[in-house]
Parts: sequence; structure tokens; C-alpha cells
Amino acid sequence: MFSGTLSQVRYSDAEEGMMDLKEVLRQMESSFGGRWYRLEFSYGGMPKGGTHLEGVRFCEAVTRASLVPVVLTAESLSCDAARYAFGWNHDVRGAMEARLEEQAGFPHRYAVEAIGDLPTLDGGLRAIGINTEGEPQVFMAYLQPQQVMKLLRRYEALFCERPRVELSSIAALCSNVAVRAFRDAKLTLSFGCEESRRHGGIPRDRVIVGLPVEVAKRLLEGS
Repeated sequence: MFSGTLSQVRYSDAEEGMMDLKEVLRQMESSFGGRWYRLEFSYGGMPKGGTHLEGVRFCEAVTRASLVPVVLTAESLSCDAARYAFGWNHDVRGAMEARLEEQAGFPHRYAVEAIGDLPTLDGGLRAIGINTEGEPQVFMAYLQPQQVMKLLRRYEALFCERPRVELSSIAALCSNVAVRAFRDAKLTLSFGCEESRRHGGIPRDRVIVGLPVEVAKRLLEGS
């Protein structure tokens, strides 16, 4: 059984005796419920085995991936927040701040701060595959609160630490879940944003969870 803090978990080559991906997904669904999506962040070649989409939001693409694997590039996305989060267009920051002031009623100073605090990638990302054939770095699911509690209980028992979760109503799936889990190698939670709830079809009783694949494997090995 693995013991130690989350800081000791790193992305690495497959270790001897590690469960294959299908078995990991099967056990994740058996242990914690939900449908787990596989996110492949590609800085080299294009993810294989997916349909290239255009004019979609990231949250919409995740929903479509429940039927067919999809591939997203900078040209695919119609949502400023996702393009900003994935490092594909940081010039939209001003427009995002203005929308928070106009539509959400955020004071200007806080709108600037809230966008500035969003987890983002620095650049170089070529594409994102959702349920594609390559090796994913992040699992993501929409779980019921009781299922989240089971996951947190297992996490605390294994890593002997409480997850530090930052909540925001902005850029929920793309930034606060997908990017944070990938960039920081940490479990992430979100209640969603208006856009992801509306366009992503997330049920009202579900919490969005992002989990680095290596952390998921440790959770299952330690059970």
C-alpha cells in the first residue's frame, strides 16, 4: 500500500504492476460512481481516434465525448474562458473582465482579480483529446455529493491530508477543474459556472471533479 503525501505523486512512465487504463476506469466507476472522462493534453502530435470539433464550448465538447471521442484545438473553441484557460488566447482577458462587470455585477477591481487568479496554461498546448486513444493526464466526472464524500474519504485516508480546494463561479470546467488538475497535479472540485451548467448539461445534483490519473491510480492501489 502506498503511503505519503500528494506532493510525492508525479507524472511518470508507467510503473511495473500498474493497472491498465481500462481497469482504472472500471474501478473508478465502481468505487466512486459517475462516468469518468479522459482528458489528454497534447503538446506534440494530435490526439488520435477523435472527431475534430469547431465552434463549441469546452463544456459542450465534454458532453459530446460521452458519445464519441473528440479533439479540440484553439480554433475549435467558441468560448473566451476556455481559450484563455488553455493558453490559446490571453488577449480576451479584458473582454472577460467586462462581461463579469456587466452580466454578473462584479465590481471592476474584483473582476480583474478573479480573472487574474484563474489557473491557466502558459502556451504550447497543441490540442486536447477527450476520451481519445492516447494516455490521458486527467480524469473528470460529474458526481453526486455522496460520491464526492467517498472519494474525499479515500483521499484523506491515503494521503493523510485535506484537499485544498479553491471555488469559483467562473470558468469552472476548463480552468478550475481541467487546467488546475493537470497543471497542479491535484484533486479539484467545482460547482460549475452558469455557462457550463447551461451548455454542458450538468445535472443540478452533480459536482464536477477533476483528478490527475496518477492520483487516481494511487487511490485505487491504496484501497
